Amino acid sequence: MSLKTKILIINIFSIFIITLGIALGIKIILTQNLEDRLILRTNNIASTLSDSVIEPLLSDNTYSVHQILLQYKENNPEISYINIIGSQKEVLCSTFSDGFPKELYLLQISNTGSDTEVFSSEIGKIIDIKYPIADGSFGYIHIGVTEKEIEKRIQEIIEKILLFGFFINLLASVLLYKLTNSITNDLKKLTLYAKSIAIGNSVSQPDIKANDEVKELFTSFRHMLMSLEMSSKEEIKLITKLKDEERKRDLLKKTMETLEKERKRISMEIHDSVMQNLASINIMLKIFQSRLNKQEKSEIENLQKLIEETIEDLRGIARNLRPPQLEKLGLKSSLESFFNETEKRHNLKIDFKFSINEEKLDWTWSINTYRIIQEAISNIVKHTSADIAIVSIKEIDGKIEIDIRDNGEGFDIEDTLNKKANRLGIVDMRERAKTYGGQFNISSTKGGGTVVRISFPKSKKNDIG
Repeated sequence: MSLKTKILIINIFSIFIITLGIALGIKIILTQNLEDRLILRTNNIASTLSDSVIEPLLSDNTYSVHQILLQYKENNPEISYINIIGSQKEVLCSTFSDGFPKELYLLQISNTGSDTEVFSSEIGKIIDIKYPIADGSFGYIHIGVTEKEIEKRIQEIIEKILLFGFFINLLASVLLYKLTNSITNDLKKLTLYAKSIAIGNSVSQPDIKANDEVKELFTSFRHMLMSLEMSSKEEIKLITKLKDEERKRDLLKKTMETLEKERKRISMEIHDSVMQNLASINIMLKIFQSRLNKQEKSEIENLQKLIEETIEDLRGIARNLRPPQLEKLGLKSSLESFFNETEKRHNLKIDFKFSINEEKLDWTWSINTYRIIQEAISNIVKHTSADIAIVSIKEIDGKIEIDIRDNGEGFDIEDTLNKKANRLGIVDMRERAKTYGGQFNISSTKGGGTVVRISFPKSKKNDIG
C-alpha cells in the first residue's frame, strides 16, 4: 500500500469518526433540550386544560370533559393519551377508547410525589405529566407524551449533519489527494535519487518543488552526501598515506635487513680474512725476528705491536658490525657486553634493567633495538659530559617500553634537529622505531639531562614476537 493511499484512508477515517462524534454529541444535547421543551409545553397544555375542565366537572358533564380531552389530543400529535384521576383515585375521564390500562392506572395512583414519570410502552418511551385541577381538589390531569416527534426532528438534523460531513469529507479528500500527491512525488524523486546514489550512478539533483519538511529532508540528505563524499576523499587520502607509510616502512625494513646482512658479511670477512691475514703476518714476523739484528728486532716488535692493536680494533669493529652474542645469547647478553665494553673505554657508568621474555623476541626486532640503544649510548659518549646512564627495557600493558636517560648537561632539541650534521643520529633512531610500529620521543633540558623513550606495540604484525 502506497503512502498516498495510507494518508487518504487515515484522513477519510478520521473525518468519518469526527463527524459521527459530532452527530452523537448533537443528538444527546438536542434530545435533552427537546425533552425539556416538550415537558414545559405539556405543562402549559395541562394548565390550560385544567382551567377548561373545571366547569364541566362541577356540573358532572363527563361528555363535555371527554370531548375537550379528545380535542386537545388531536391538536397535539405528540400527546399519546389524556386522563383525569379524581381526588378519590377514580378515573373520571380518559381518551382511551378500549378501556383504561390497568398498569397505567396503578402507575399513576402510586405516583404521589413527582410531577413527571417516565416509562416504556409498546409505542416507545412515554413521559407522564401530572398536573393538579384546582390545586388537586378535583383530582389530577395526566398527559402522556411520546418522543416520536423529537426523534423525528433529531433524525432529520443528524441526516443533515452526516450529509454535510460527507461533502466535507469528499472536499477534504480531494484537497488531501492533491497535497499528498505533491508530497509523495517529491519523496519518490528523493527515493530514486538516493537509490541511484546507493548503486553508484551519477545523477542530477531532483527538482523538489515543495518548500517544507521534504525540502529540508532533501537539503539535509544533500549535505550528508557532500559530507560523505568529503569523508570518502579524506579516507582515500588517509588510506593512501597509510599505504605509502606502510610501503616506506617495508622498504626501510628491507633496507635495514639488507644492511644487517652486509654488516654480517663485512664482519665475517674482517674476522675470517683480514684479521687472519694480519695474524699470519704477525706469526711470520716472529719467525723472521730471530734472523735479524737487535735494531731490526726492535722495529719488528713495534710493527707486531701495531698489528696486534689493529687486530684488536678490527675485532671491535666486527663486534659492532655484527654482535656475536646477539644470535647466540640474545639481546640482553649483547647489550650487557656492549655496556661493559663502553664502560671500559669511556668514563660512563651504565645501569641496565631488562624485564621482558626474551625467548619470544624476533631477531630482526632485536638487532634493530640493539642499534637504537647503541646509537643513543654513542650520542651520550660523543655529545655529553654525562657519567651515568640508565637503560631499561620492560613490558607495560602489552607494549615494550625502552627508556634511555643520562645526567648530562642536556641540549636544545629543535636547534640540534635544524643542524643536519648533528641530527642524523636522532633521525636514524626515530626511523628505526617507526619501522617496527614504534613511537619515538626525545626530551632534553639544559642542565637536566636527556631522556629517550621508545614504545613498541607487542604484536606479530610488527615482528616483535
